[in-house]
Amino acid sequence: MSAAKDEADDVKLITFRVVRSPAGWRIYGVEQLANSTLYLSLDAALTQARSMADVLARHGHPARVIVDPDVVLD
Repeated sequence: MSAAKDEADDVKLITFRVVRSPAGWRIYGVEQLANSTLYLSLDAALTQARSMADVLARHGHPARVIVDPDVVLD
C-alpha cells in the first residue's frame, strides 16, 4: 500500500446539518466549531454551511451539507 492510499483512508467525511430551531436555523456537525449563530432564513444558513464545506474541501477534508427541516432543536 502506498502512503497516499493510507492517508486517503484516514480522511472522514464532515457533514454539516442545517437544522430548524424555534427562532430560525442553526448549523451543526463539527464539535470543535463553535457556531452559535442563529440564521433567520434557510438560505442564509445554507450559504454559510456551503461556504464552510467548500473551504474544508479545498484543504483536503471532504464535507457535505444536509438539511434537516423536520428536526427542531431548542
